[in-house]
Amino acid sequence: MSASPPPFNLPPPFNVVQTGYELIRDDLYPALETGVDTARDALQTVEDTAIEPTVDMILGVPSKIASLIGDFGIEVAGYEVDAYDVLSGDFDDEETTTETIEGFLGFDRRHNEVDIVEGGNIPEQVTLNPFANDPAFKQRSLWNMLGEDGVQLTSGYTELNGNESAIFAPFSTYFPTSMWPYTAPDGGRYTVHNLANEPIESDFLGTKPIVEILMGRKLDKVGALPAFSVWGDIALGAPPVAGWLALGVLGFFTAEFWLPPILLATGQTVAYTGIGTGEIFFEVAKSLKTN
Repeated sequence: MSASPPPFNLPPPFNVVQTGYELIRDDLYPALETGVDTARDALQTVEDTAIEPTVDMILGVPSKIASLIGDFGIEVAGYEVDAYDVLSGDFDDEETTTETIEGFLGFDRRHNEVDIVEGGNIPEQVTLNPFANDPAFKQRSLWNMLGEDGVQLTSGYTELNGNESAIFAPFSTYFPTSMWPYTAPDGGRYTVHNLANEPIESDFLGTKPIVEILMGRKLDKVGALPAFSVWGDIALGAPPVAGWLALGVLGFFTAEFWLPPILLATGQTVAYTGIGTGEIFFEVAKSLKTN
């Protein structure tokens, strides 16, 4: 009868976790970091050698045309004069001509700034406690806001070339502060207006000027992105809503593990408190009777 093979022993859980961590730290993470650095360097090379020269060439077309006009000589009464000596108005000189051609080509659209105008209906603190309403300290109860002001889904607006778009802001307005994960640099409530004024650092791989021309606006801040007034507050509100919803679902499905001990502890505390209070009243009544 052949001997049975020795039983296979799984490593302890700690060893499994430690081995997995070391694998990620020593092998996987360095490989990913190297890959990201390689990709970043490749993109930077493409930007420096191809994209930026092309963008600069396109943006330089108006100036090049204006310069060629200036180089064009015109003979007047036997004298050759510079073209700008006889031109006027929008072509009075090279600089004016450059600006005029930029307008014809729509290149000046990239200088249109988007203004962010804040609304006055977002308090610093929003609480679910109906008795904690204190407008003097910019703290309002959610129920007071709904009762006095009604449902206000917008706050402030974005403005571009005279066109205003109301900013959709229900999360920034009504989400309870204790459950809101964002804080402004000054310690106040971070709202969709703060997000709108966050600067855009990216140059879009060197294509930012072209993108600005196509969009007809200066992309210097997040609020300048198209349709920000619609999606900005949703981008802020979606993560905390998803987080609290997930926490609630997790709590519901695990209630059988944590709810009974809590109920038992709560019941014991209430019972002991009741017994203690009863003993106090009993002793007080006994003392009064004796006296």
